[in-house]
Amino acid sequence: MRSKKGQTVFEFILAAIVLFSIIIYTLTYVGGEVSLFSNSFDSDKMESKIVQVSEALLNPYSKYSISDEWPVFNRNKMIIFNNTCNGNYPTLLNDLQLYKTDPLGGQHNIHLIVKAEVLTQPITTVIDCGRMPTDLVERPRVFEIKRMGTDSVTGLPVDLKILIWEGFIN
Repeated sequence: MRSKKGQTVFEFILAAIVLFSIIIYTLTYVGGEVSLFSNSFDSDKMESKIVQVSEALLNPYSKYSISDEWPVFNRNKMIIFNNTCNGNYPTLLNDLQLYKTDPLGGQHNIHLIVKAEVLTQPITTVIDCGRMPTDLVERPRVFEIKRMGTDSVTGLPVDLKILIWEGFIN
């Protein structure tokens, strides 16, 4: 009986190529799905965080409250919040728990922008604190929420915008 050494080696090589192709395809597919779900989780977490911040600002019993009762924004509290935000921004971020902890235990800030405008002619800005990222090429995703209310002094509508983003300030 003759041995078939050449044919056996060829079948083994073909089977190995198919096996490694399946493994590489599976790892690529799983890696793409993990990345997709990871980005989705991060977006959901940031959206939850911005709702948390807006509720903290509108809760009358919160430290940084700007309203006495919904939907009336207290003008004096808005001015105090604006001064606090512009004067002590890092403490405000810490008090609102706007930070992210990395796997090594370090904390990175989630930055905040709050803008409240009384809709008059011309528009009167009552709160304007925080700053946007300056790098337009590598700009992080910015999450925004809007709340409408009335001014306690004039009774006119107030447009409250809150934006948060994660990253470093240049």
